[in-house]
Amino acid sequence: ALYLFYGGLVVVPRMVFTKAITPEMRRSGQRRYIVMGILDALGTFFTAMGAVYTPGSMQPLLNQMLIPFTMVFSICFLDKVFGGYEASGALLIAAGACMP
Repeated sequence: ALYLFYGGLVVVPRMVFTKAITPEMRRSGQRRYIVMGILDALGTFFTAMGAVYTPGSMQPLLNQMLIPFTMVFSICFLDKVFGGYEASGALLIAAGACMP
């Protein structure tokens, strides 16, 4: 609920005082954004539920590995192709996360 309040503080003035958000944008389908929001909320919920059973030293490691894991799943399931800088950045994150 707080997210909606803070988001409204940004969006409503832009709708009222500028033309940054057009009527066409407001009429477009919102279903995919609702689904993404629900999935993001479920991810946060399941992370909180799993944190109880995860050792404290492993929690930052899992958080840091989120970007490389997301890239791997995007390659496998979405046939996404990443550039050299993106891949090297993910490898650097993974290497840093695995250091003792």
